[in-house]
Amino acid sequence: MIQILIVIIAVALDQFSKVWMTEFLAGHSGYFELWPKVFNLLYIENKGAAFGMLQGARWIFIGITIAVIIGATIYLIKTRKSSTMLLKISSAMIIGGAIGNLIDRIASGIVIDFFYFELINFAVFNIADSFVTVGAILLGIYILFFHKFEDDKKRVKDE
Repeated sequence: MIQILIVIIAVALDQFSKVWMTEFLAGHSGYFELWPKVFNLLYIENKGAAFGMLQGARWIFIGITIAVIIGATIYLIKTRKSSTMLLKISSAMIIGGAIGNLIDRIASGIVIDFFYFELINFAVFNIADSFVTVGAILLGIYILFFHKFEDDKKRVKDE
């Protein structure tokens, strides 16, 4: 199943990158310029939610994340035969990213972030955040452009 592979890839890339960036950035005082004034690496220990919001609510985030992972997994299992590939991929990306950050929250109480778009002063983020964000965008595309179409198609068949 493609979903399992995506989840495994997301978690592996996320966890590997966090270990690697922690070691790499420790040797560079927590900051490394890749593209000066545009895109850099910056070591941040995030105790909050996505993009540093709600600092210090670790157990709330752990509970919500576990609920989302369980709910999304149950939904995917129940709809595995009727789900489109876009829904499967987007959901798996969200689940994989959520698991990546959940591992950090449980193990150490912090999430390591390191990508920094300095040009627009965007929040520092990591690979798990990227999987969740891209998965959510794909899910939004699915809901806006494909979900209604599938419901109409089913209704026509039933009539």
